[in-house]
Amino acid sequence: MRAENLYCSELFYRSRRYAQARYDGWLILSAKHGLVKPCDIIDPYDCKLSSLSREERDSLIMRVSEQALTAIPADAETHSICGAEYDQVLQKAGIRFQPSHEFALPIGKKLRALGAATDPNQSQRALDALYKIIRRLTSTEKLRRLKDLVGNEMPESGVYLFFDERESRLKNLDEMRVVRVGTHGVAAGSKASLRNRIRTHFGTAAGEGNHRSSIFRLHVGRSLLNARLVPQVDSWGVPTLDGDTLKNERSLEQAVSRYLGGLYVVLIAVPGSSDKNNDRAYLEQNLIGLLSNRCKPLDSPSCEWLGLKSEKKEIRKSGLWNVNHVSQPFDPDFFDIFEYYVSVTLGKKPVPPRQLAPSSWLLRLRNDHRQLELL
Repeated sequence: MRAENLYCSELFYRSRRYAQARYDGWLILSAKHGLVKPCDIIDPYDCKLSSLSREERDSLIMRVSEQALTAIPADAETHSICGAEYDQVLQKAGIRFQPSHEFALPIGKKLRALGAATDPNQSQRALDALYKIIRRLTSTEKLRRLKDLVGNEMPESGVYLFFDERESRLKNLDEMRVVRVGTHGVAAGSKASLRNRIRTHFGTAAGEGNHRSSIFRLHVGRSLLNARLVPQVDSWGVPTLDGDTLKNERSLEQAVSRYLGGLYVVLIAVPGSSDKNNDRAYLEQNLIGLLSNRCKPLDSPSCEWLGLKSEKKEIRKSGLWNVNHVSQPFDPDFFDIFEYYVSVTLGKKPVPPRQLAPSSWLLRLRNDHRQLELL
């Protein structure tokens, strides 16, 4: 399997989270394989650096030295969060790097230090609780690919969650992780419905679409271009509706529709008038805040996730196709409200007669954000 999924210790999980949140790229130093890229396919093995003979260690050092020529860019600033014994291999291989002294600790203390650096608010339990609620929907027929959903009945108003079958949770490879959160009607007087928003993202049944009407399509198209998976289209994102331009963009719009059409979607019914204070806005912002973990996601994106090719740092670091709200904290009180609306969606509870979110939630969130900026 991919190297990023092969290692499954708590130390590796926390080290990976730290590396992906802080740096532009990361590598694994293996006693058997040397420098390993996250997407390298390797077999399970049992080999520790301490068990190598002098000859085997010298051979490993030579291999690491050769691998570094192509694995580490010449102008890169390189850091190591390995232990001292592994750092010696890097040094003898001639690799210039900065050791992370804050993690030069016994295993127990190192785990706590990495945890404090990546999850200072101890949000893992909250994240697991969120997915437990979501499983009430994904275990039913409520989970469908976008291309199969657009022609079906859906709530008039609500929140949507996108999942990518190629993206899994960090500690559970059998569970898809959320890759985008969205809603509609969070501006006073907005006439947008959930169906309108979903259809705008997907486009038409013929595979057409308009990225100027969907920021989701814009980000996906730009990432496809950056990944060089499609021919270059210079007008992508430029505010023009010239006929020739639209014709030249057609193949890219179709590629975006194919990508989005293959994603899975869950819809949560959340009725209410269009307003920036409504329950849909409250749930959207808190879901993004928890999933992003202030751009240090506890479920790190895979090395193959298309969002890593985005020009938006917020997307690359949050692991979500979202830009707004990814650095915000979440309100623990939102769980009860989210769970209630999941029950509404499943027909287990009635539609509430009024909005459930605290009336002052938006003001409180702004105050929290200001305090964070001051800190």
